[in-house]
Amino acid sequence: MIIKPIFKKDGNDYAFDPLQPGLPKGSNTEFKYIIDTLREHLGDDLCFTEQNGTFIIPYTDEDLEIVKKIYNDTDYFPIKYGRCHLWFEVVHITYE
Repeated sequence: MIIKPIFKKDGNDYAFDPLQPGLPKGSNTEFKYIIDTLREHLGDDLCFTEQNGTFIIPYTDEDLEIVKKIYNDTDYFPIKYGRCHLWFEVVHITYE
């Protein structure tokens, strides 16, 4: 399935931007938070591919329902939006 991470703050949605200006590659804290969240819900062995702000992950029907229900409070994780919520838009379901 292809999913798009979205951060919600003060009623506004902000899509994940993998190319934040001024950050060296690998230091994007939003990326780290997204991966931590997905692995927390789907397991530490989750394999994924990131392409232009979307994530391609293998899935089962159970995984699809789990991803649809994710609405995590970022709490004090140091992301650019401050404290907000992370949810995932399911962009496409790929059948194999």
